[in-house]
This record gives sequence, C-alpha cells and structure tokens, in this order.
Amino acid sequence: MNNNAYHGNQHLKKTDVLIEFTRENIKEFGKCSRSPIYFIETYVKIVNVDQGLVNFKPYKYQKEIIETSVNNRFVICKLPRQSGKALPLDTPILTPSGFRQLGELKENDLIYGPDGKETRITFITETMYDHEIYELVFDNGDIVRADKDHVWEVNSTNWTAGSRNLTTEQLKSYLAHSNKPYINFTLPLQSSTKKLPIDPYQLGMWIGDGATNGATITCCKDDLSFYQTKIDIGHVWYDSRNSNVAYFTLPAGQKAIREANLLGNKHIPSEYLLASFDQKLELLRGLMDTDGSVVNGSGSCEFYQKNENIVNQVRTLLASMGIKSRKRYRIINDINYWTVSFTTTHCVFALPRKAAKQRCLDHPKNNRLYIKQINRVDSEPVRCLQVDNDSHLFLCGETLIPTHNTTSIVGLMLWYILFNEDYSIAILAHKLTQAQEIMSRIQLAYENLPKWLQQGIVEWNKRNIELENGSKIIASSTTSSGARGGSYSLLYLDEFAFVPNNMQEKFFSSTYPVISSGQTTKVLITSTPNGLNLFYKLWRDSELGRNDYKRISIQWSDTPGRNQKWKEETIRNTSVEQFRVEFETEFVGSSSTLIHPDVLRSLVYEQPIKIQNNTKIYEEPKKNHIYFTTVDTARGLGNDYSVITIFDCTQLPYKVVAIYRSNDISPLLLPAIIQSNSENYNSSYVLIETNDIGQQVADILHYDLEYENMLRISTDDRSGVQVLSGGFGQVTKLGLRTTKQTKRFGCSNLKSLVENQKLILNDDTIIYELMRFVAI
Repeated sequence: MNNNAYHGNQHLKKTDVLIEFTRENIKEFGKCSRSPIYFIETYVKIVNVDQGLVNFKPYKYQKEIIETSVNNRFVICKLPRQSGKALPLDTPILTPSGFRQLGELKENDLIYGPDGKETRITFITETMYDHEIYELVFDNGDIVRADKDHVWEVNSTNWTAGSRNLTTEQLKSYLAHSNKPYINFTLPLQSSTKKLPIDPYQLGMWIGDGATNGATITCCKDDLSFYQTKIDIGHVWYDSRNSNVAYFTLPAGQKAIREANLLGNKHIPSEYLLASFDQKLELLRGLMDTDGSVVNGSGSCEFYQKNENIVNQVRTLLASMGIKSRKRYRIINDINYWTVSFTTTHCVFALPRKAAKQRCLDHPKNNRLYIKQINRVDSEPVRCLQVDNDSHLFLCGETLIPTHNTTSIVGLMLWYILFNEDYSIAILAHKLTQAQEIMSRIQLAYENLPKWLQQGIVEWNKRNIELENGSKIIASSTTSSGARGGSYSLLYLDEFAFVPNNMQEKFFSSTYPVISSGQTTKVLITSTPNGLNLFYKLWRDSELGRNDYKRISIQWSDTPGRNQKWKEETIRNTSVEQFRVEFETEFVGSSSTLIHPDVLRSLVYEQPIKIQNNTKIYEEPKKNHIYFTTVDTARGLGNDYSVITIFDCTQLPYKVVAIYRSNDISPLLLPAIIQSNSENYNSSYVLIETNDIGQQVADILHYDLEYENMLRISTDDRSGVQVLSGGFGQVTKLGLRTTKQTKRFGCSNLKSLVENQKLILNDDTIIYELMRFVAI
C-alpha cells in the first residue's frame, strides 16, 4: 500500500507529503495559477456529454462564464437545458399501469425511482442516432444497454468516499479491479393495497400448479390439510393412478380466470406487480408453495418453471419487492427448465415444511448489482429522460435497475481551491443530492490531477472537501439555513430557478449576511428559467441596474452542433413553448397566474424615496388627494406577513404610494402603525381584512384609537353578498371578511385594473407576489 495515499486511495495525496517539482512542474504551476482557462484546458477532466471522461475544452460561452466569474463578485447566468445520456427506445420502464417502452413515454408520465416511490418525468429528449451503445452485464445475469455517456451512480468497496457518477465508457476501466463496481438495488415499490380479482395467494398457487385451461389445482395429498386452513377449498378428488396426488378447484372459479384473461394464458397480471407489498408477498408464497423449494444447506430459495415468461415475471415481482434474483436454466430432454434463485429476509413460504427450511439471509451482496462486463454492440436509436426526485434516478429494465443522468462543469471551483489559501466554496442546489452530484464531479476531476498539482487531503466525503492549504468545498441544499453560520469566498447556486418560491426568499434573507460579511464574497447563480420567480427578479433587476449582478445569457445555438435542423427536431418532439423556456432561456410565466405573464414581465418597480419605520414611501402625501389603505393581517409569528398598502385613488391610474410589511409585528401593535400611516395620508379610508385576527385589529383601531375613516361592510341576508356601506339604517361590520365570492370579485377587479394599466404597481414585493399568484 502507498503510505502517501489518502486512506488508501491511490489517486489522492495525504497531507504533509512532499513532492519534488521539476522545472517543468514549476513553470506549469505558474501558468495554471495565473490562468483558470489554461489550468482547466490542460489538467481538468470532466464527464462530457458526448465524449465521456476528457480534458475540459471549454466552448466560447463556457470561457465567458469562467472569466466573468473571476472578474466579478456577482454573476447570474441563464443557461439552456443540456443534452442527456440515453437508453435505447425499447428499454422497458415500469409505470403505475405496467411496463412501457422508453420510446412510448411522454413528459409528466409517472415511473418509479430507486426509493420505490412514483416519480414524474420532467423532460425527454428527441430521438438520437449514431451513439456508441454498450451492453452492461450484471452479476445476476441481467443485461442493460446504454450509450457510452450514460451516467451510473456506482459504488465499490475500494472507495472510501462513497458513490461516484461514472459514464458507461468510464466504467470499463474499473472492471479490471478485483472489487467490481456495483449499483445499489432498488427498494420495494411503495404501492397501496389494490382490489384484485383473484386472491394473490390463490393466483400464485394456480400459476404454479393449476391447469392452464381450467380452474383445477394439483397438490400433494400431505399438503392438502394445510391448504384447507389457508383457503376455502370445496370438493376434493384424488388421482386414481396415484393416491398421493389430490385435486381441488380454485375457489375464485374458472369465470374469474377467464375474466382476468388468464385462461390458456398463464401470467402475472400487471396490477399484481403494482399491488401492496403484503399482497405481492402472498402472491409469491402461492408461487413458492407450489413451484418453489429451499436449497439444502444454504437455505436460499428457488423457483422453477418451464415457462420462461412466467419466470421473467417472477423476477420482476421479486425486484418490485426489493429482492435481487438470478436466472439460469438446464436442458432436460431438449426442454429448457428455468430456475430463479434468491435470498431474502422475508419468509416466502406459507407451507410449514418449506418455511422451516428457509434461512432468512441478509447480506450486503443481496442489495448490490455488480457490473461484470461491458461490451460494445451495434448502434440503435436512443432517448434520455429526466425525473423529478431527489436522486434523479429512475428504474429501467424488467428487473428494475436504477439509472440516471447528470453532468456539471467544475473546473473553476478546482482552480479557486488549489491556487488560493483558505478559500471556501459552498455548492447549494435545490436538493442535497443534486449538490452532491456536483461534488462528485469535482472529486472525479481532482482524482485525475497530477500529484504535483494536488494539495493534501484533510477531509473527503460526499459533502465536504478540505485541503491542507485551508481551502474547502461543502455541498448543501438551498434552504434558509443552507449557508448560514459559515464564511464563504464563493456561493454557487445551481438551478436556482427550480428552488420553491418560498425557499428562494428565505434563502436570500438568511444568506445576505454571509455575502455582506466579506468585501470579496462572490455569488455565482446558474439556472434554466422556470417562470417568473426570484431568479427572474434578480435577472430583471440586473437589466435595470438595480443590483450588481453581471448577466450572462447562453442560447442553444452557442453549443456547437446545434443547428436549425436540431431546433426543428427538438420542437417536434417537445413544444414551441418548452423550447422557448428550456433552450432559448425565455422567462415564460405560468399560464395559471392571475395577471397575464406578458403584463407581469412589463411591470417595473421603483426605489422608494425613503424608508421610515419599516414603511417604504414611494410618494409623499399631497394636499386634497384621496387615499385608501388596505390591511392584510397576520399573527406576527414569523410566517405570514401583515401588510399595510396605501393607494392614491384621486385619479386614474391609481398608484401605490406607501407599503408596510412585517412578519413579526404583534396584532396588538399593528393598529397604531395603521393609524400613523393612514393619518399621514390625509386620514385615508381604511379597509381591513377581518378573517382570523383581523377583526381584533379593526376593533382596536376604531374603538380604542378612535380612528374614524374606517370602511364598513353590510351583508345581504339573501345572497350573502358583502358591499361597502355608509352605515345608515343597515347592520354593518368594520372591515371585510374574505370568502370565495369576495376573493373572486377582488381578483377579477385587480386583474382588470393591472392589465388595463389603471393601477400602477411600483413595489418590488407586490410585483414578486403577483408573479406567484395563481387564478382562483
């Protein structure tokens, strides 16, 4: 073992290891430290979409991103969606309605992830041709085809830092190792109990020992007494030639078999493969009690059949339960007899004589698919899909092998930590696993650096890298506390537009002190647009000169090889709107927003002329002008906001002149703030939403503080309609109680005013909220 290696990893240098530099090393080190582009092009290896593990040769736009990031503190970059890694079109993919071929799937279809949960397809590429295709042969005999750049999340007992993301082509070099790389087997599918036409245990028995063209089941006479306790057996008869053989009729009857399309067509219907775990276990017990056995000595289980189709379906059943299996056969009298062997911690027999022999085994190898061979095969059309789950993994093949696709540019971060002391980087992504994927790319590139360029490793795992020069990288999710408590030189926010809207705002509120605590802290934000959210707001503010972010806009045509024909094919396989967002990087708002997206994009906020007592003032009060104040109340517990908005309604267009907003103001203190602001604006008329705590606020303002200009509401006894009232001869209440009806009227009026330019919304918070406000 190399004593200079970090924890036995021959690709990494441990601390306090001296490397003797040659003249050439010293010269190269100087070039690299002065130029990140030179360093990246010469020494950094990444997973390239089209070429696998290669030296990173940046395109023109990639060099622009690197150079702009080096020369500016704040950089925001909108990028088109990149190509994915592909699988052949006939790859079977399990869906909630059964197996379908990859080529048949569409966006928004549901498939399954390795955690057993349903996951939605968010993107599918166009069909791609002339890719290098390989067959991956696993230790249980399964074969999956994939192109050379398809990325697999693999592990090895040789690796101390956990899993790695490697392309098919990269994996080939690891097969020479004694400890082969492996993929973690899928967890059991999470499905609810289904209403099934035939009891699962009975169906398993019939598939195993039932008559193909009838409802008769054959069994050993000695097992009959147990079956009679398990199921409702009616008439029993015996074989006249062999008294040890008994027959009985499936309780569900031949009609049920016919209606389930099983008569003369033995198979496991797809609804049984997608039933609950307990139902599938009962089905498996029926199969194993009839056609299963226990291997003497080992206690492992075997299922055997002449029908290969049933054998394959049993393997799918096992995989859906999180059980790894192996298929083999032997020839007897020119007939193939198939066997499925497996071990599990679950008791898969109901028959006592068989259950007593089973050993419920739990060994790490039972949860791993080891890659044994990778062989080049003929090219064929392929497609790639992306899914919306934490791991970005999905299940493919009839035995549900986890696979996924991802790539990332990491050279700039390597350059920072290698050639700067005490340089700290935080990689923040929508999901922790996404940030860890980026970290794994950095680690892959670092392991392929020459030793004389490396710093000794202090810490090396999925979420942290720390070098002996004091520099470090952490991977975290973009939560409100993702970067809190740390002091960072660079914050990298990946796919920030896809962070939920509420988390975006909380994140920036908590992270700004981290950014402002240092004079040189850098922020790099990259994302494909995803509607009109905070990413859009930051971009728009940069365009208007209202923040310090340097913008970089990358178009699909900036990637070599993408031409008009590629664009037409992509649109044909997606849609014009999807292409506008994902490849032309347009900020297209959701069609469900109350205000039309085109109008939202045209709204421009102003800087308040002053901020006084937490109130943003956009225009000082004017003599003889008429003002209205609206109040939305909250409990002041740090979640929802209390908002006081003052409008100048003297003439059209109306406009916002002041706004107060706080999520921690006590409802008992809010009336005094309403009074102060409203009196300042010519004793404006006040309308308070009285749901929840609002009625108390209205009562304090009117009765305790004696504010007179309160708007009152009367309610029609018949229709329930609430209308403004002068308060004479009617039963009235202070403020407005919001209902579905009042919300509908209010939204309709707001939409009309804004879209017809009769209301000027000049506050950034209001505009941002409207970008997320959907129609009722």
